[in-house]
Amino acid sequence: MLAGCAGLEADPLAPADAATAFVDWLTWLLAAIGIPSRLADIGVQRADLPEFAEQAQGVTRLLQNHPGPTDPPALLAILEAAWLGDPARLASPAR
Repeated sequence: MLAGCAGLEADPLAPADAATAFVDWLTWLLAAIGIPSRLADIGVQRADLPEFAEQAQGVTRLLQNHPGPTDPPALLAILEAAWLGDPARLASPAR
C-alpha cells in the first residue's frame, strides 16, 4: 500500500517485494534530502543504547504495535541497527 502511495509500480509485486521497494525508495528519499540515516550521525553515543532500550520499555503504546519481540535485548538490537544505519541486521532468516 505504501509503495503505491509513493508512486511505485507495486501492483504486480508480492507484498514483501512491495514493502522492500518502498523501504528502498524511502532510503533514497532521506539521503536525497539530507536526513541522516544513522543514530551515530546525529550524535547518539553507542554506550547510551542500553539505557535507551531500557527507557523504551516504558513506551507501551508504541511497543504494543511492534510485531516482533520488545524485550530489552530485542530493543537493543533495533537501536544497534539504527546506530549503525544497517536495517538488514534485523532481517529475519526467512527472508
